[in-house]
Amino acid sequence: MNYYQHNIGDYAQATMHLTLIEDAIYSRLLRRYYAEEKPIINDLNQVCRWVGARLDEERTAVENVLNEFFVLDSENNVWRNKRADTEIASFHAKIEQAAEAGKKSAEARKRQRSLSDGSTGVKRKTSDRSSIEQQESNDRSTPVQRPFNENLTDAQLTKNQEPITNIKEKTNKKENSTGSDPADSPCVVSDFSDFAESPPEPAESPQPDNPVSTAGAIATYCRSQGIDGNPGPRLKQLVEQGAEMAHFVEAIPIAKQAGKGFSYLLGIVKNMLTDPPKARASPAKASIDSQWEELNKKLGVRNEAIDVAARVVNSPSEIRQDTHAALVRPT
Repeated sequence: MNYYQHNIGDYAQATMHLTLIEDAIYSRLLRRYYAEEKPIINDLNQVCRWVGARLDEERTAVENVLNEFFVLDSENNVWRNKRADTEIASFHAKIEQAAEAGKKSAEARKRQRSLSDGSTGVKRKTSDRSSIEQQESNDRSTPVQRPFNENLTDAQLTKNQEPITNIKEKTNKKENSTGSDPADSPCVVSDFSDFAESPPEPAESPQPDNPVSTAGAIATYCRSQGIDGNPGPRLKQLVEQGAEMAHFVEAIPIAKQAGKGFSYLLGIVKNMLTDPPKARASPAKASIDSQWEELNKKLGVRNEAIDVAARVVNSPSEIRQDTHAALVRPT
């Protein structure tokens, strides 16, 4: 036994009355008892030599310790310690239990392999003599040598061998017109015809601007007009719904006149898309409409004046004069 459980409390309680020499002798006897896993022989001279007792006082201490903590087995002529015998027996029982469990586990794995081999019809045998020799060599090799031996190739490179750089293997996977594929096996490329430049592909037709690029252009234009805009989700959604640069060109003056920002501008464009006739009325057109309304009001007042003059004056010449005066007189 290389280890035994030493209960400090129990030991101190049992040895607190011993002298320093007796305590040392008892500890040495216990260590030898556990190390050899057998009792102390009934030979005082030999026991004194084991514990290093040379003086008469020390030899007397050996006798006192043997008589107090050990029991003489006259039949076997040995000194026994009950606690030590119990610990040694428990130690051997654990070893036997572990060995028995290992045997059962090995038998279970063996039965499992037998069942697996029987169900799949696998026969484990080696037909090649060289494979057996290689396996034996690997088994005898060290852990450092084994990975190298298992990765051996047919062509072993030496320290002075130059690397092969002019051979390239390829597999032609294109089938011919008859449906067969005669070029499936690896071959050596002897020329560079396979790497010739292919004819240029026809140029693709220009694609229309996507919503992202259009939104970016609109945001850039808004920033150039003093409105801080970004091509965010709302702007991209408006572009997807049909918003164009022209909508923002018309809406920016309205937003700037109202002193609003980019969100207000997006709202104007959204209204343009949902109600185009009303939303597309620019400030210039609104100004012209207001001028027409004011002119119509003036003409209505003048027409009323003419009607009054026509009812009061009977002379055509007077009517013409009053009409002329009503037309030129400011209201």
